[in-house]
Amino acid sequence: YLRFKVRSRSKSPISFALTAIARLAISPASSTITAGSTQAYTATGYDALDNNLGDVTSSTFFTISPDGSCAGASCTAKAAGPHTVTGSDGASATASLTVTAGPLASLSLSPGSSSITAGASQPYTATGLDSYGNNLGDATASTVFSIVPDGPCPGASCTATVPGPHTVTGTKRWATGPASLAVNRAPPPPPPTTPPAPPHRD
Repeated sequence: YLRFKVRSRSKSPISFALTAIARLAISPASSTITAGSTQAYTATGYDALDNNLGDVTSSTFFTISPDGSCAGASCTAKAAGPHTVTGSDGASATASLTVTAGPLASLSLSPGSSSITAGASQPYTATGLDSYGNNLGDATASTVFSIVPDGPCPGASCTATVPGPHTVTGTKRWATGPASLAVNRAPPPPPPTTPPAPPHRD
């Protein structure tokens, strides 16, 4: 307890006590949001005897880790995974926040850059990403591959016969992802082998 004395106009001292916060509780204690959205919190203070001191949200400072930010009592994060929100107001308390990936926004092709000999083929895999780069898993089977300026892509492998730079594009619904493919000229065939001359006979 913090005790103060205030002298009134009658010059008689008036004593009153301000109860310090010994424990803080954050609500919700556990929640889940989609990457980029926000979660609002409230904070309740308790004294040393665990008496409820009421709502202290406005005086509580909120932070979030390992990434993200808090504006007032609302916190947000872009990276998918477990996060911890901490409230501090004399005492401190934590809440768990799970951030899940958002809807498909783009594709990442692997390899992102490669080279082949003209006529050979390059296999690809595609990974789905949300708008913040969170991994949505393998999307190869449902991705349509194409190559320019020439060549076909049967399944997830692309080939071309014209030497030069090429661009491979993976497409799944509205999401796309590029990869660069250098097509090198095939080496010339080896010269024909001359059979050895037969041994000379007298």
